[in-house]
Amino acid sequence: MSDFESLIFYIISFLVSFFLYALYNKYNKKVFLIISFIIPCLIGGLRYNVGTDFQDYYYMYLTKNYADVGFKIISIISSHLTGFQSLIFIYNFLSLFFIFLGLKNINKNSRSFAYLCYLFLHFTSNFNGIRQMLAVSIIFFAYKYINEKNLKKYLIFVLLAGLCHTTAFLCIPLYFIFTTSKFKNKALYLILMIILSINFQNVITLLGHFSLFNKYMTYLNYQGVSFNNYSFFLDLLILFYILHFKKRIIKNDERNSVYIYIYIFALILSITGFFSPFVKRISTYFKIIDIFLLGSIPSSCFNNKNKLLNYIIIIFLIITKFVLSAYVLKQANIIPYYFMGGN
Repeated sequence: MSDFESLIFYIISFLVSFFLYALYNKYNKKVFLIISFIIPCLIGGLRYNVGTDFQDYYYMYLTKNYADVGFKIISIISSHLTGFQSLIFIYNFLSLFFIFLGLKNINKNSRSFAYLCYLFLHFTSNFNGIRQMLAVSIIFFAYKYINEKNLKKYLIFVLLAGLCHTTAFLCIPLYFIFTTSKFKNKALYLILMIILSINFQNVITLLGHFSLFNKYMTYLNYQGVSFNNYSFFLDLLILFYILHFKKRIIKNDERNSVYIYIYIFALILSITGFFSPFVKRISTYFKIIDIFLLGSIPSSCFNNKNKLLNYIIIIFLIITKFVLSAYVLKQANIIPYYFMGGN
C-alpha cells in the first residue's frame, strides 16, 4: 500500500471495529464482539516489516536471544507453529485480549467510545515494542485492582507483566501512591516524577547497576539526540480538555480521580521523549489511562447536544494525533502497511 492508502486503511478498519464493538455493547451479541476483536487482531498479527522493531525481534527470534521469560515461552510456541509470524500474531492477540478485558472495567456508557480512543491512540504501539505493549495491556487490566485496593491481585498481574517486560515492575509503587487518600502524598509523588524525568539519564545509570535493568543502559546512547516528540503538545491539549471536565467525569465515575493523577504522571514522564524515545515508552504504562478519561467525557454531559459536540471534538483530536504521528511525522514506521506475503 502507498502511504495514503495505508492511512485510509487504518482509519476505516478502526471505525468498523469500533462500530461492531458498539453494537455488541448495545445488543450484547457475541458475534459483534468477535468480529470487532478479529479486525485489529489480523491487522497486527499479519503485518510484515511494519514497525520499527520488526527486524530486531526477527533477529532475536532467529538467534534465540530471549530477552525475558515471556519472549522465550512465546518463541518456543511459535517455533512449533509458523515461526516468527506466529510470534507476532500471538503477541498482538494477547495484547488485545487484556485490553478487551480491561474495557469491561469501564462504565458501559463509556466503553465503546473508550475502545475507539484506544484504537487511534495506542493500538499501533503494538507494532513496535511488542513485549512492552503486552505488559502495558496487562497493567491496563490490573488497574482495576488499584481501585479495588486489592494488592495481592495487583501484584500477581504486575508480576505477569514483568515476565513480558521488566519495566512493568516500575508500576508497583502506583498501588501505594494512588490508594492513599492524602492529596499531599500524590502531589509529592508528581513533583518527584518531574525531578526524575528531567534527570532520566542519571536514573538509568543508577538502575543499570542492577542486572534486571542493565540492558536498558543502551538507551543512554541517544543522549544529546533530538527527537520529534511534537505529539507531546497534543497530549497536553488532551490533558487540558480532560481537566475541563474533571468534576463531571469524577461524579460520573469516582475512579477517574485516580486515573487523572496517573495521566498527569504519564505526561510528565513523556517529557523525556524529547531526548530518548525509549525512555518515553515507560510512560505508556500510564498514558493508556487516557482512554478511560476521554471515554467518560461524552457520557458525563447533561444533554444530547453537548454529548454530540464532545464526541466530535474527541474524534477530531484522536484522529488528528494519529495522522500527525503516523502519517506526518512517520513515527514508529507503521506507514506504509504491508500484509505478510504481499502489499
